[in-house]
Amino acid sequence: MVRAGELQPDFVMIMDADDLVSNQIVQYANVHKESNGWMLKQGYIYEYGSQWINYTEHFSCGSNSIVSSKLIQFPEDLSEQSINNCIILRWGHTIICEKLAELRTPLSPLPFIGAVYTALSISMEYSEILKAFA
Repeated sequence: MVRAGELQPDFVMIMDADDLVSNQIVQYANVHKESNGWMLKQGYIYEYGSQWINYTEHFSCGSNSIVSSKLIQFPEDLSEQSINNCIILRWGHTIICEKLAELRTPLSPLPFIGAVYTALSISMEYSEILKAFA
């Protein structure tokens, strides 16, 4: 996040490395720069190794928030105070939507499917998980 602040982005998207995001997000964000950002409420879930992908209207994964930089105090270093002052690092993807709403700067629902959540199967053996990431 220190480097992100140096780059002065318009928005920051919290995301997991194994999730896939829509190629429409950047264009949409460029047209709506006045927005507080968006939460991904709908999306797809792909279970690793499956032949199928499932749609859900209750999307919840690490790639679920796009936040306007005007709401973010980017950390200047890795000190505890700097990290705690950054809403992205303090709240993460699990409660950032709720906390921004409490601050009266709510995120809007993204009006299209924004991501695919890649989930590991609960039934995968540990050795299969290691192979998947080798």
